[in-house]
Amino acid sequence: MTDQNLELQESGWEELRREARKIEGDLDVKLNSYAKLGARFTQGGYVDTGSPSVGSSRSWKSMEMEIQSLLEKLLDINDSMSRCAASATPATSVTQKLARHRDILHEFTQVYNLWLTSFMFFVLHSIVAKRSMNLNESSRNSLCSAEYYLSRLVNDI
Repeated sequence: MTDQNLELQESGWEELRREARKIEGDLDVKLNSYAKLGARFTQGGYVDTGSPSVGSSRSWKSMEMEIQSLLEKLLDINDSMSRCAASATPATSVTQKLARHRDILHEFTQVYNLWLTSFMFFVLHSIVAKRSMNLNESSRNSLCSAEYYLSRLVNDI
């Protein structure tokens, strides 16, 4: 391999790493904001499902879409880094760096999915609790069963 090709690969690798680190930083900020937004909804012990404010609903959905977009971009960059590393001379440091970036992506994805699932469960739990107040005893029992199975489903995820 010529020195010029090696330099192009190294500069491509470093550019991809810079881009990955930037997106990882953006994801960290977005995930922390997402957690704070979810905490605001859950701190009151209920969610007003009858008339959620348009702003909060939009910001929630907007933030989810931004996080999903960043996760997809980071996945694409990790794939590009893998291709770049595969075409370069094998080096332990490159392999370790690539593995670390993959681990970071995996951790961010897990955190996002956990928080998303938790927030969704909280909203569903609030809906069930709110509606159960207006039902007779047998209807309440069936809602409690549904809530039980919902919590089992969430815990299995």
